Amino acid sequence: MTRRSRKTHSLLSIFTLLIGLSVFEYVEQGRVVWPSKLYYAAHDIYGQIQSQQAPAAEAGMAGWVSKVTDGDTFTLNAVGQAPRAVRLYGIDAPERDQAYGELATTALAAWIDGREVRVAVEDVDIYGRLVGRVFVNDSNINLAMVEQGHAWWYEQYARDAFELELAEQQARAARRGLWASGTAVEPWEWRRR
Repeated sequence: MTRRSRKTHSLLSIFTLLIGLSVFEYVEQGRVVWPSKLYYAAHDIYGQIQSQQAPAAEAGMAGWVSKVTDGDTFTLNAVGQAPRAVRLYGIDAPERDQAYGELATTALAAWIDGREVRVAVEDVDIYGRLVGRVFVNDSNINLAMVEQGHAWWYEQYARDAFELELAEQQARAARRGLWASGTAVEPWEWRRR
């Protein structure tokens, strides 16, 4: 979500600059022409804007999972790179010492531990972890965790992830996983205690 607003802001800045340069050229020369130097000036300004932003996360990574930390975090080992912590985008699973935390960890481990995964990176969080959608073959693990009632849709960080919202509603209605007891406490609330 953050990257979209930065991209939109960057594009609006470039568009505004190009209009401004066109008006200046019209006032100075009485006509609007798009010479190559104008294109290169806009290209350079766009490059400067991009370099001032936070470093973009990798578009995607692949590797194998060496450790599952909890129901929404694991360690990814990619060839030629240091191991990286990965947080599943758009979900929040119970903490390990919270009710249902061990079951959520076990569920994630059953899907990915020791397996090759692809991570479509969305962001890098404040702890330096990659945040992304995780796939084993064509299975979306983030979605599977919510569908099976092992995690919540983390609306605060994934407002546009409507498939996660729907999956949570269905898991609640079917009383799957952590919804079976009817006493589940959201991890973000539990962490405040």
